[in-house]
Amino acid sequence: MIVRSSTRRARVAAVTLAAFVVLSGLAAPPAVALPGDPIQSADAIMAPTPCTITYYVSLGGNDMANGTTRQTPWRTVSRVNQATLSPGSCVVFEDSSTFPGKLTIGPGDANGGATRVRIGTYITGDAQTATRATLRGILILNVGGVTIQDLRIAASGTGVLHGIELSNTIGFGDQRPGITIERSDVSGFPLSGILIGGKNTRDNTKSGFRNVVVQDVDSYSNGDAGVQSYGNLCNSSNLNYSHFNVQIRRVAAFDNLGVPNKMVENCSGGMEATNSGNGIVLGDVQNSVIEDSFAFRNGRNNNFSGGGPVGIWAYNADNINIQRNVSYSNRSSTKDGGGFDLDGGVKNSVMQYNYSYDNTGAGYLVYQYEGALPLDNNIVRYNISRNDGRGVAGGIAYGGIVIGKFGNVQGPTNIFVYGNSIYVSESTTSPEHPVGIRVWTGSQAFFYNNSIHTSGDAALVSLESGSVTQFLGNNYYRPGGFLAYINASNFSDVGATPVAPATLWPDSLKQVVAPGYAVSAVTSGAVFVDANNFGLGSGSLLRNAGVNVTTVGDEVRFPVTRDYFGVTVPPANNLYSIGASQGN
Repeated sequence: MIVRSSTRRARVAAVTLAAFVVLSGLAAPPAVALPGDPIQSADAIMAPTPCTITYYVSLGGNDMANGTTRQTPWRTVSRVNQATLSPGSCVVFEDSSTFPGKLTIGPGDANGGATRVRIGTYITGDAQTATRATLRGILILNVGGVTIQDLRIAASGTGVLHGIELSNTIGFGDQRPGITIERSDVSGFPLSGILIGGKNTRDNTKSGFRNVVVQDVDSYSNGDAGVQSYGNLCNSSNLNYSHFNVQIRRVAAFDNLGVPNKMVENCSGGMEATNSGNGIVLGDVQNSVIEDSFAFRNGRNNNFSGGGPVGIWAYNADNINIQRNVSYSNRSSTKDGGGFDLDGGVKNSVMQYNYSYDNTGAGYLVYQYEGALPLDNNIVRYNISRNDGRGVAGGIAYGGIVIGKFGNVQGPTNIFVYGNSIYVSESTTSPEHPVGIRVWTGSQAFFYNNSIHTSGDAALVSLESGSVTQFLGNNYYRPGGFLAYINASNFSDVGATPVAPATLWPDSLKQVVAPGYAVSAVTSGAVFVDANNFGLGSGSLLRNAGVNVTTVGDEVRFPVTRDYFGVTVPPANNLYSIGASQGN
């Protein structure tokens, strides 16, 4: 994310401290997804199981009852909050009903780890017409061992800032184990749909959660983000992570438009502006994954001039895998609004097998900011970017893949980018023309077997002075003739040195041919083009034309096994193709 401030680290650390957020101009009431959008949450309602005891809650119930049968249910969320929910307990709310009040599971409840407290819906009539019970917010405070399933969490305008909030304030490295949120939807909250947070405000130490699963969830029309985690980044000497093994899968985060003029408390105790409108973002996590998920139409209301939101991204993370996701039509009114991002302090991580298109910012960004831990040893491979970097007036120009940093800090190092397919056309909304690949100053990146295709005035590559790069075995195709830039500066191609013809470009094993896609619709004017069109046709000259990348990057964590389409790599003949498609 682009940020022009030396306090960027403090800003990220405080981004979800809800008590200090100043809100204005909140998004409109919750909207439903448009026809054809990839909504993830399942329709079927499943009873929680196993349960040592089950408590029932119905609008026709009585809080003086025992609550343990369908005939003697409790009536309110307040009654549930008064109960002690021991490990193995289940609480089920009557289907097709809305229950006021925020549910709190806190000290004295749960904490069984594998033996869960389970919260869900029970069906009273026809299962075919039953809908999930609706709650107005859930807080899981300083405990683990909780499963939330088959519920709708919808804002009611009563001041609840987050739909489902996981909060650990214990500190001293404590991680509460075992939280699952599944088959649910969350909408309409001023800040996060789902928030995973950890900080002890008394002694400024870390705490958080481990073994968290969020799956088959829709989080939409929230103000700040669909799903996000954060930890305490104010103590720079603490190199541990707040959260461990956070798994986000089959989640759709959409229409989270951002909070204009959002202000948060920073690490110095002052207030400052920050970005807003992210889809899925994991911060201060280790050994985590975001997969098979969607982020779209987020971020439009972000007006923070220092930077903007991204559809799916991570910061201050170790060993995070972002794979098989789709991120599109994300926006910002200033900067960013991109598809995917490995941001400040991410190491030993990978973005692979993703599809990004029609985003305001970069399709795939690797970006370091001041105050962050080193950004090192990351891989961007076998992804597809189509018409990213659409840009916005007053912003900067992006492209399909962008590597960079800002400020007095070491830039990204050991970034390996290979096997990606990029198509970028010119954009009338970008302040300068987008390009296929951009590398900003201070970056170290290696590019192998990428298919780079641009049209109109969009250049193939732009390199700023002070970057260290190697290009080998890539294909460069621009119908108007080869065009790249070197010696660019200050996030701009103005005054850069154009490179043409292709013979002058330093890639000794390059190809300069038409990619030979399976379907020519790749270059159509449509916003959406199926990723399958980027497969290589039988006559493509990119088949078997690449360099061997078997041991490129961190082959221990991320061995080369497949292309975007699932075809085995390397093939039997050990000949790699160029781009995201092996072509078989």
